[in-house]
Amino acid sequence: MVYGKQTYDYQEGTLVFLAPGQVAGVNSSGETYQPKGYALVFHPNLIHGTSFGKHIQDYTFFSYQSNEALHLSERERKIVLDCFSKIEYELEPAIDKHSKGLIVSNIELFLNYCVRFYDRQFITRDNAHKGILEGFENLLNEYFKTDKPQTNGLPSVVWCASKLNLSPGYFGDLIKKETGKTA
Repeated sequence: MVYGKQTYDYQEGTLVFLAPGQVAGVNSSGETYQPKGYALVFHPNLIHGTSFGKHIQDYTFFSYQSNEALHLSERERKIVLDCFSKIEYELEPAIDKHSKGLIVSNIELFLNYCVRFYDRQFITRDNAHKGILEGFENLLNEYFKTDKPQTNGLPSVVWCASKLNLSPGYFGDLIKKETGKTA
């Protein structure tokens, strides 16, 4: 699977989030390949004017890189599939005046579960994250040993994230979860 400019080797129970304008596809290298999975794709007009639409930008994982994907447990996977099943039910032929609201509510429920699952992933991958925190601390220490603070000012979250090979959103969320403070 090609996600942005990187190839991503996904596995069953992995969620990757794409925002408008991001590019994904399959790089088959000439081989016949049939990926399996689900995609939840919706037009922005679906959520326009809803309370959910007003805070969709709060779901920061839409800006994560492919290596920051969400890996689900079997139990979490069942919850996700249940949300998808309810959305699919609402899309069946008997669409009525309640359908749009129920579809939007189930998309929001799905994304709220994903927030919970990412919080779990931040905890269960604690050892890997400690290395990132140490790298962040070392990066700042090295930065402040130079004349960069006087010439460039404080390092930005984007700069720090790029030096640690993370997306700014994932890096910021990780620092907030680990320290209780923003990056």
